[in-house]
Amino acid sequence: MSKQKSFSQYVSPWMGVNPPGHCLPGPYMPFGMVKLGPDRSFPHPTSGYQKKAPIVRFSHTHVAGTGGPGRYGNIAVSPFTGEPRRVTMPPYFTPPLQRYIDAVPDDEKAEVGYYAMTMRPWGVGVELTCTQHTGVHRYRYPKGKPAWLVVDAASVIQTGRAPSGHFQECEMWDTQPVSIGGYLEITSQNELVGRSDLRGGWGHDKCYSIYFSVRSDKPFVESTLASDGGLLPSGADVQVCGPGCRALLRFKSGTELNLHVGISFVSVANARASIDREIAGRSFEDIRNEGVNEWERWLSPFSLKGGSEEQRRVFYSLLYRLHCMPTDLGVDDENPLWKSGVRQFTDCCCLWDSIRNANSFFHLFYPELSVDMMNSFLDIADHTGWLPDAHIAMHSAYMQSACAADILFSEAALKGLEGVDYEKALRYVRKNNEVLPKDVFVEGRYIDDYNKLGYLSTNVPKGCVSRHLEYTYHDWCIAQLAVILGDKQTAEKYLGNSKRIWNLWSSAKKSFMPRNPDGSWLKGFEPWRNVPEGWNDASCYEGSTIVWSMNVFQDFHGLIRRFGGPVKFIKVLDRIFDEGLFHIKETRMHIPHLYTYAGRPDLAAERVLKNLETFNTSPDGLTDNEDMGCQSGYFLWQSMGLYPIYGQAIYMLSPPLFGSVETKLGNTGKTLKISATRKGRGKYIVGANLGGKAINRAWVTHSELLEAGEIHFKLADKPNDWGRKELPPNAMLPVSQC
Repeated sequence: MSKQKSFSQYVSPWMGVNPPGHCLPGPYMPFGMVKLGPDRSFPHPTSGYQKKAPIVRFSHTHVAGTGGPGRYGNIAVSPFTGEPRRVTMPPYFTPPLQRYIDAVPDDEKAEVGYYAMTMRPWGVGVELTCTQHTGVHRYRYPKGKPAWLVVDAASVIQTGRAPSGHFQECEMWDTQPVSIGGYLEITSQNELVGRSDLRGGWGHDKCYSIYFSVRSDKPFVESTLASDGGLLPSGADVQVCGPGCRALLRFKSGTELNLHVGISFVSVANARASIDREIAGRSFEDIRNEGVNEWERWLSPFSLKGGSEEQRRVFYSLLYRLHCMPTDLGVDDENPLWKSGVRQFTDCCCLWDSIRNANSFFHLFYPELSVDMMNSFLDIADHTGWLPDAHIAMHSAYMQSACAADILFSEAALKGLEGVDYEKALRYVRKNNEVLPKDVFVEGRYIDDYNKLGYLSTNVPKGCVSRHLEYTYHDWCIAQLAVILGDKQTAEKYLGNSKRIWNLWSSAKKSFMPRNPDGSWLKGFEPWRNVPEGWNDASCYEGSTIVWSMNVFQDFHGLIRRFGGPVKFIKVLDRIFDEGLFHIKETRMHIPHLYTYAGRPDLAAERVLKNLETFNTSPDGLTDNEDMGCQSGYFLWQSMGLYPIYGQAIYMLSPPLFGSVETKLGNTGKTLKISATRKGRGKYIVGANLGGKAINRAWVTHSELLEAGEIHFKLADKPNDWGRKELPPNAMLPVSQC
């Protein structure tokens, strides 16, 4: 790492902003509530932004990296000059944009904590930065031009489907957001405040409210308020109520305007207090620089040497992405539903994604943060009765499968994280399998078939095979947590449940298969077929059945045997890659390392390095949704030569991209150094030392890594037989051996 270059200078906020990455180009703080940024014209991507698209507003809340119908895009601001276009129905006034093509910016700039551009065609200079709860805007209007601003309290992300309430095939987790109420009030010639009541978006259809205060350093010369119910004249203490609240503000011509927009899930008082506390009279530059300094604190624990400039940029850009969500609500600060003395998080979209590798990253490198997140989940369960898998805008949300908190707590306990009530966690994860939920889309499981038949049958409307596979692995994880807590009876029960995985295995098809309630296989089913609209597929969620058949985390060795042994299994893996069925997606990211389970870490290395080549810092630099840190975590881990098997205390080894990585392990006082000597491109591991001692295996345990504090790889262009004999351990052990 060059001493002259700060860590944040390696970050490219443009990385992955285009679909399908859906990352945010605008400023945000680590886990900040404000995620301020540009929104394009309708229809929106889920993040609101797309490169080379018309930019029409800047809103303060976003989700990053998700798919589906989107969420947030609330409290939007649109600066313009000229005369507003006035119409006789909602929204009653708009900027006078004639052609959308004229709103495509040609001078955008994005850095850590900063975004800038010129609003075409009006020539308004835009600069944005932020704090945790406050958006900071600076607008430079052309001299002699009228200075107008629309504040849209009703703004939402709309991904192009029918708005909520209009006829459209959808489910409760798949609706479009809509403004349903609120108010907007001018309290002085420098401030307006309000509340926006909203509903819909990915995950759930429950209501939420955002309170705000908009303060300007210049007085309004003219103001008009509107809601869907009509217009109100200007003046202080004027208030408008209902859906669709908006304000049209005019300032002195040619002015430089500074706006501070505080937001809160709790109250206007909180929004105002955030401005007072976080801005406190400081300049735009001071706030921007303080944000960069905070990001340096989160990025600097990782020091890289070697690798290319682009690889280092990808690494730090994705480390920046990893700390975008969830949203930190603080301790009894921004949770509108209860106070409990527990640090709260929301906008977890969702554990099913992050559990694949991002949570493992936090367990090792930010254990204190990981403990706080787990305690937040337990606190949610204490107040709602269930652990969430997704939690968005203060409400539990849609689950693609079972609740991944089952895995989260087990893995953390296996890795020795302290400060969590694991006894309570065990009670809640058992509830997921033992109590019939009111709404299986957001809590619990489909337990009738699972417990009566021993498998999920075709009675289950979605993903009967993929859910079955994940349910059984969750049960294995519950068993491990019970073992740690000394609850042998629970451990025996859930370890037995985890063996149900084979109840959907077809020896004839060499694949898991959908099975009817009477025990017969679904006729005409082809496990190698790729399914359209995979998120709604009856058998497997977002993937073919043969690919899902690689998800036997509790018994990979049993899977290899059922395919006829390592040689035949490797041919299946090759076919998956050669036929294009693999891409870097949550449920497939571990698949390259199955070569190692079959005794061929050299083939795993080839696949991993090929995958890493797909990442770059361009707007198209991600090949799939970023998915709650899942894509980021994949590159971060693999580029360092490690990859976690989620739910277990084991890391798979592959060639690192860098000559060395040195990092701190949170506040534990421990460090980890990963280094490599490389001959040629160094595509294969031909030797390794753990803590100075030679190892001949392509995996290490969590405890070994912590104790050694250092791992060194010897890399070469041609493979040898390193790592082929000592295979990863069998996870399917009797309770007495766990």
